Amino acid sequence: MRVLVTGSSGYIGQRVIRLLAEDPKVETILGLDIVPPKGAPAKLHHVHQDVTIPFDQLCSGVDAAIHLAFVLNPMSDEALQERINLGGTANFIRAVRKHKVPTVIGLTSSVAYGAHPDNPELLTEEHPLRGNVEFAYARDKVRQEALFNSLRDEGICVKIVRPVVVLGPTIQNYISRYLTKPVVIAGRNHSPMGQFVHEDDVARALALLLHEGPAGPYNLAGDGFLDIDTMAKKLGRTVIRLPVTMLQAILILGWGLGLKMITEAPPGMLHYIIYPWLVDNQRLKSETGFEYRYTTEETFDSFAAAHRR
Repeated sequence: MRVLVTGSSGYIGQRVIRLLAEDPKVETILGLDIVPPKGAPAKLHHVHQDVTIPFDQLCSGVDAAIHLAFVLNPMSDEALQERINLGGTANFIRAVRKHKVPTVIGLTSSVAYGAHPDNPELLTEEHPLRGNVEFAYARDKVRQEALFNSLRDEGICVKIVRPVVVLGPTIQNYISRYLTKPVVIAGRNHSPMGQFVHEDDVARALALLLHEGPAGPYNLAGDGFLDIDTMAKKLGRTVIRLPVTMLQAILILGWGLGLKMITEAPPGMLHYIIYPWLVDNQRLKSETGFEYRYTTEETFDSFAAAHRR
């Protein structure tokens, strides 16, 4: 089996590459990334290229393709962020369509469901995608899924993975930095529960879906839930709850002035702080036999322990 992985040098991509290298069914891995790989296995052939540049030729003779390349940390230039995220995905779609790659796995996000006061207790894969359009990341993830789904009418097996917030001992992004600020700011009278999935479980799920499970979307979340007070306590932090209008003003000001000490998140993310967006994680288990190695709390604990060190 010949497998293409975009974003192969990212924190999830590196883990996926290691698992594929151990898979006896995988003979060759083509890794596409602008960052050189670390400790590349013999099966990996690294291609140094930006996903915004067409890479049709790489899909020739490929049996499966996994698209991981996507900018997570919010950018002030949303047009550039869209060009990387959606332009890169469009190039991926064009390449696999041209060479009729049999199996495609796309990593999106559960933020695509949207954070809304009328969300059900648990969002299943059948729930409509209502990603909050004010949040560029959520908006792009909804549009990305539409691009992936355009392949289904062409006989390509498309599997979409929708993880909740990914954490673990090596995670360093704007979400991890929000959780580890000396003071964690939350909305008054709004304290939705949170879910996490371990970085290793994400990689294991992607590697398993290469061989198991029918086409369609799969939620990815460790069992259980955590509230912001418990998270802060585990990190030795203090939670301050502010009226939503004040919290929104702080986000607008901090983001507009580029004050990362105040916020690295755009105002559109406010919905995801004050409204619920919990997902049901049963489909992956029932369709593939996948077993999570970490619960939501265990995932957070592994992150907290690494941060304390």
